[in-house]
Amino acid sequence: MLVILAWVLFLPIQFGGSAAYVIISGASMEPLYHNGDLVIVRRDSQYGVGDVVTYYSAELDKYVIHRIVAVKEGQFTFKGDNNAWLDPEVLPSDQIIGKAWLHIPGFGRALTPLRTPLGLSLLAGAVAIVVFFALLPAPRKRKQRFAQVSSRFFMGGAAMRELARQLELIIFILAIVFVLFAALGLIAFTRDEYLNETISLQYIHLGRFSYSAPQPGVYPSGKALAGEPVFLKAGCQVEVRFGYSLMSDSVESVSGSLALNAQAEANNGWKRTFPLAARQEFSGTEANITASFDICEILKTLREVESVTSVRRDIYTFTITPEVKVNAVIAGQPVEATFTPRLLFTLDDLQLVLLREDPERDPLLPLDVKEIATNTRIPNLIRLPGLPLTVGLARMLSALGLTITLFVGGFIAFSVNQSLKKNPLDGVAIKYGNLMIEVTQFPAHAQAHAIRALSIDDLARLAELHSTAILHVPAAEADQFGVEAGETFYFFEMPKGASNVG
Repeated sequence: MLVILAWVLFLPIQFGGSAAYVIISGASMEPLYHNGDLVIVRRDSQYGVGDVVTYYSAELDKYVIHRIVAVKEGQFTFKGDNNAWLDPEVLPSDQIIGKAWLHIPGFGRALTPLRTPLGLSLLAGAVAIVVFFALLPAPRKRKQRFAQVSSRFFMGGAAMRELARQLELIIFILAIVFVLFAALGLIAFTRDEYLNETISLQYIHLGRFSYSAPQPGVYPSGKALAGEPVFLKAGCQVEVRFGYSLMSDSVESVSGSLALNAQAEANNGWKRTFPLAARQEFSGTEANITASFDICEILKTLREVESVTSVRRDIYTFTITPEVKVNAVIAGQPVEATFTPRLLFTLDDLQLVLLREDPERDPLLPLDVKEIATNTRIPNLIRLPGLPLTVGLARMLSALGLTITLFVGGFIAFSVNQSLKKNPLDGVAIKYGNLMIEVTQFPAHAQAHAIRALSIDDLARLAELHSTAILHVPAAEADQFGVEAGETFYFFEMPKGASNVG
């Protein structure tokens, strides 16, 4: 069941799944994501403002993971949290690869070698081996044979003697592994898992303007929509809408107020303000306000002022300005801010026309990026050659490595002890296995110059002294050991089941 669940959740999109794996490169999403982090994104049925998503940028020729900051007529606008500009591409939902689902700090660096052809080949081979052995049927005879081998291992015999021959090397390797994991643990547990760091945290004021006006006979839909001119002869009633969003990775306790005003300004600096919607309170990160006004009545008021001053003005600048006052707690710090974007028009006797102050920015989507200095905790890193580890991960690896090493060492010690109780011959193998050679019989001339040694230890000293091997002849009633020292042959017999090999 767990395997099926993992398959469903983590199967990559390339293989028919719904997950994609993104290794962060760059600083556009800091402080949320850092260079080298791994983010797993999953397909979703719908996306909205504030979601962090991945899409393919044809303009940059690479995959991008940024936040959705606006949605208009099914088209999504994106921005990096650490960027002061919007992404150049506006895309529909079917071009979004997925929404951020799981974030693993620093893990992307460890996966970087697997993105090479050699790394992918090794990974594919490892997966193939695991799958092969997982699916390989286990016949009953094989299970029985394994049980028999395991039993013989604990009872002594060839398996234990083979282990004994390599015991020094095994102990040496285990000691090195233990020291390495102990050193890693010493470094990890003497360092703080997190570091306090002062960073600049961004928060974003995002606005969304729209307006409409009945224009029968002028537009196919019968009304002017946002971005289109309003012709006063076709209709004077205008409805304007403004939506506000406060965006930050760590924001809470948001409240504020929102009002909507308009202002007409002549080219000589004279101004007149027209309230459109009274101030209203809101709570949360989203707020909306709507107002309707008669643009012809506003123009009539302006013309009355002209009749008083006798100064005729053909065109006015007409500005719609929402005033947002917001209080929030961002990253634990109280923030009091004001957001007053402007939507500019030109107004004359015939039309109301939207102005674009900056040709590279959409006047209907005003954006204001702010920064506050805040103290935050970031994972502390241990920079090993080619593999930086977080302190938390290093602690886990150290504890796991030491546990496994001690378990393996304890298992070997227990096995040796059990074997020695059942078969003292294994004790000889453990002590002198590297000097012993299994033979079927002693040399023919051995009987002529044979001398019995008092213990196997004496025989071993003779072998070391003369730089020769201990010959071992297994027999039914006793094991025989011998050493050639020049023309003399020394031997020792150890009866089966003897408890004293000395």
